[in-house]
Amino acid sequence: TGISDVGSWYLVVNADRESALTNERVDLSGGEHIVIRAWPEDAAWQKRVSALLTTGLPELVEQTGLNWPVTGDLSIFEVHTPLLEGYAGVFLQGEDKIEISEDLDDLTILHEASHAWFNGDLFDGRWINEGFADTYAAKALDGIGSPSVTPGDVSPTDKAAVRLVDWVHPGRITDAETDAREQYGYDASWTVIRSIVREVGDPGMQHVLTAAEDHQIAYVGSGEPEVVGGSNDWRRLLDLLDELGRSAKADDVFRRWVVTDAQAGMLDERASARTAYAALARAGGDWQAPYYVRGRMSDWDFPAATTRIAEAIALLARRDQIAAIAVPLGVTPPADLRTAYQGARDSLDDANHVADSETAAVRALATATVAVAAPRAPLVALGLLGTTPEIVLAAARSAFSAGDADAGARAAAVTALIDGAVEVGRGRLIAAIAGVVVAVILLVLALVLLRRRRRRQRASALAGPGADAGAAGGEPPYATLADQSNRALDADPTAARPTSVDPMDAPDPPDSPDPPDPPGPP
Repeated sequence: TGISDVGSWYLVVNADRESALTNERVDLSGGEHIVIRAWPEDAAWQKRVSALLTTGLPELVEQTGLNWPVTGDLSIFEVHTPLLEGYAGVFLQGEDKIEISEDLDDLTILHEASHAWFNGDLFDGRWINEGFADTYAAKALDGIGSPSVTPGDVSPTDKAAVRLVDWVHPGRITDAETDAREQYGYDASWTVIRSIVREVGDPGMQHVLTAAEDHQIAYVGSGEPEVVGGSNDWRRLLDLLDELGRSAKADDVFRRWVVTDAQAGMLDERASARTAYAALARAGGDWQAPYYVRGRMSDWDFPAATTRIAEAIALLARRDQIAAIAVPLGVTPPADLRTAYQGARDSLDDANHVADSETAAVRALATATVAVAAPRAPLVALGLLGTTPEIVLAAARSAFSAGDADAGARAAAVTALIDGAVEVGRGRLIAAIAGVVVAVILLVLALVLLRRRRRRQRASALAGPGADAGAAGGEPPYATLADQSNRALDADPTAARPTSVDPMDAPDPPDSPDPPDPPGPP
């Protein structure tokens, strides 16, 4: 009911009886389990599929470098060709099931088996998964000695051409235009992936595929590659091919075959950012770029990435300035700045704080080194007596290389010690002079006292034995003759006052004259 044009209306009813299909199980040594369901009357189909997968599936595992992703059985069903709606085979993702036409060929069998890896779980993009499936199916056929197969000869300028990012599944192939576009899409995808796989080589592509499977960042830093969110679309594939596969042609191939004109502008922006990123890598040497930069590159946030690259290059310049001071001093810069730089995720603030500290410390070391090596004036040498600035400087140098926070303070203390040595030396010199003066004064006093004592001893000796009697009569025992005469003059002022003579200063008595010679003989 409700059908206005009965003549153009038709209904197709398809039915099958799955229980009537054969059920051959193939367990491979690598842990792959395959169940082949063929028509009972088509033993040739069953034999051919079984033989090809027994040898071809392990070859696929080896070629891709990926573990077999199906944990249970992979079922292969023979299907009447028209039921596939224009396709030779279909991989039903999520069901671990492959439907293959009765009119099969070897490439189709391994192509569909390859979709166990190359489906929406690995890459987001029809052309990527179809291109990889055809490429690795053909490589597996070469590996087991089957005749080689290649893609059809196509060009991006063909009438049926479509940018591969816009090549979507049509659902059904019902007309020549759709069929031509589908044929172009398969051949173009295969052409693109095949050319890149050949350039990168098997080890490089295995690295790319493994990183894609683990959702690892393409821009690798110093540690384990970070896991990134989102799908593995054509942009991430391009990053993986460039960074891990070291491809030199992928960018041009993507421009020619894959992206739209609008997306080509994104590639221009990316190319500028990658040029800056390469400059950062050269400036860093063995210092790997931090996630602070790499994360923005992976996200295709190129304005932010470019700004952060400039910040990172400025910090590396500070690293070089520190090394330019440290190396002539014979010291090794500590590893703290490198650790802070490579580990930066949200900013370079911590790394710049470390650079501030190391710059101050190494400059203090340079100043202290000059001070220790400089010729020392006498007062400086006098002030440094009892100190060891060379030993203190050596300890400061070791502290700097070890990353100790007080290295700069230790170096500054050495400089302060030498700078203050003049005043210390001057104080020591003044103290020494004062000590000498005091010693001279004390020596003079000692000599004076000694002389007086000797005078008294001589006076006692000159006074003779009567000194005691005089002492008994009240006269001091040490009174001299002059003193006695002076007292007598006091009683008679007219008498002549004898001159007081110090016994020590009195002249010696004249020598007695020699007796005359006796008279000679008459």
